[in-house]
Amino acid sequence: MAWEKVFLVLALLSSACFSKSIDTSDSGDEVMQNPDLFEGDIIGISPGDERNAVVEKHRIWPNGRIPYTIDPKLKPQESQIKEAMQHYADKTCIKFVPRTDEGNYVRIFPGRGWGNELDS
Repeated sequence: MAWEKVFLVLALLSSACFSKSIDTSDSGDEVMQNPDLFEGDIIGISPGDERNAVVEKHRIWPNGRIPYTIDPKLKPQESQIKEAMQHYADKTCIKFVPRTDEGNYVRIFPGRGWGNELDS
């Protein structure tokens, strides 16, 4: 049993002595990239969808218009809420519009935390 261990150690050392070194000077921080994949290594993202948070078209607000209501209890904060909405509208392709009779809309009301109810 001892001779087997000695033989294995000698075999390992001799293979280490005669092995060829690998040149790593060119590798740098770059990783292998596939130009046909999103970010070089992600499958399943279609071209043009990489900037979309929602890929399924039926889940997008029509024409980028988001109807909303603001609870009367938030009257003191209403101008700040509308200012934030305008900030999003200025930076994105969405526009908040007061709700008329839309079935789907954003309801802003006082509460703890956040939540939502979604129809699929």
